Amino acid sequence: MLYDEIRELARVFDVTDRGEALVASLKERAAAATDGIDFEGHSVAFWFADTKTPYVAGGFSNAALLASTTDMTNVFADQSDDWPAVGWESMVAADPDVLVLGDLQRDRFPGDRLDNKIAFLESDPLTSTMTAVKNKRYIALHGAELNPSIRFVDALDKIRAWWDANGSTL
Repeated sequence: MLYDEIRELARVFDVTDRGEALVASLKERAAAATDGIDFEGHSVAFWFADTKTPYVAGGFSNAALLASTTDMTNVFADQSDDWPAVGWESMVAADPDVLVLGDLQRDRFPGDRLDNKIAFLESDPLTSTMTAVKNKRYIALHGAELNPSIRFVDALDKIRAWWDANGSTL
């Protein structure tokens, strides 16, 4: 859909060649970012916001698409909402291998910022027991990279960089 929207906008503004060049560039980057990544069999949770009741990626979110594109198993894929609020007990029970943490660059809820999320995860008696936390398997993405946008490919690039640095530890 992202590529279709770029093409539609390029048509509207009569810059179809530039639109096609952008689509080709994004597709090339996405292919390079996912080539050789093997998260298959590893679980992930995408935590967007809030330390009291975390908002996580459900099965129909852009983050779920990131998971499927990189062969990760989203532990909340059965949730039909984009960003359902779940209890920490559910997160701990799911015990993901990797946590993708949204760095929202705002202060709306406790835990919006990356540093606050990590501090919470590592200091809370319940969350500190999770596999991803014990092994510090965190992939940091800007909040905008977790929502549907052109930044989807930026997120794939960051997942790739994490994989290159940490994939062998899974």
